[in-house]
Amino acid sequence: MEYGPGRVPHVPAVQARDAQAAAPSAWEGRLYAGLRVACVPATIRQDLTHALGEAGVEAEFYLRLPRDLAPSAVWSPDAGERFLHGLAASAARLTRVAANLEVAAQSYLTALEEGYPDVRAESDQTDAWWPPFDGYAPAAEPIELLLRRCGFAYRHVVAVHLASNVEAIAEQMALTLHALGTLPPAGIVPASALYRGLYELSSALHGYVVAHHIADLNERTPGLLNGIARLRELTRREDTALEADIAWARTQYAFVRDLTTRDAGDARPGADGALREWRETITALERLRSSLPNTPAR
Repeated sequence: MEYGPGRVPHVPAVQARDAQAAAPSAWEGRLYAGLRVACVPATIRQDLTHALGEAGVEAEFYLRLPRDLAPSAVWSPDAGERFLHGLAASAARLTRVAANLEVAAQSYLTALEEGYPDVRAESDQTDAWWPPFDGYAPAAEPIELLLRRCGFAYRHVVAVHLASNVEAIAEQMALTLHALGTLPPAGIVPASALYRGLYELSSALHGYVVAHHIADLNERTPGLLNGIARLRELTRREDTALEADIAWARTQYAFVRDLTTRDAGDARPGADGALREWRETITALERLRSSLPNTPAR
C-alpha cells in the first residue's frame, strides 16, 4: 500500500516498561508491513527490516542487563563482572548495528525521496510516527550502588561516568522499542512521518549513542567501553573498601558545604541540590554498611 497525505490517527501510548517487557513478536511483525512502501525496492526494504530487527533485539538485551543486577540478585564480584561483560559486549554489537542501520536507513530514505520528492522538506514539519514516549524506567537502585554491592568502589564507578552512559543508552534503547512497537502499516501515516522517524532512529543510534556514550566524548569523559576498562583498572590498583567510599563521599559533601558557606553572599546555582545529593549518597552508603557489613573488597 502506498503512503499518502492525511493526519496521523490516534494510537494509544505504549509505556516504556511495557515496551521493554514485550516479546519480540510485539514489534517484529510490524517491520515488514510498516516499511512496505511501493516506491522503495524490495531489497532496500529487506535491508532496513533486518537492520531495525537487529537494533530491536539488541535493545531488548541491553535493557535486561541493569535489571539482572537488581536487588533480587545475588551480589558478588562475579555478578558485577558479568554485568560489565554484558555491557561491553552489547556496546560492541551496538556499534556494528548502528553502522548497518545508518547505511540501510539512508538507502531507504533516498528511495522515499525519489518516490515523494517533497518528503524530506515535509518531514521537517512532521512528527515521527510514534506516540509520546514516557521515558526509560531505571532500576530501583542507582547503578553505582548496585556495583558497590558487588564489591566495586562507588567512587570509581562515578569517576568513569559509567552510570550516565548506561542510562543514556538505555533511554535510547527503550525509545527504539517504543518506536518499533508502534510502527503502523504502510499508508496509515504520511510518508513524511515515516521519513522523520527512520531518520531520528538511525541518527540517534549512530550519531548520539555510539558517538557520545559508547565512544569517548573526550579524554576526560570516557564512553562506555573505555569506562569499563578504566573501572577494572581502578579496581585492580586502588582500595575498594566501603569505608573508603564513605570517607570520599563525606569529603565531597564537606567541600560543597564549605564552598556554599564561603560564598554565602553570592549564591551558587544548584548548591542546595548538590548538598542534598551528597547527603543522600552518604546515607545510602552508610545504610549499605549496616545491611552488608561484610561487603567484599576486590
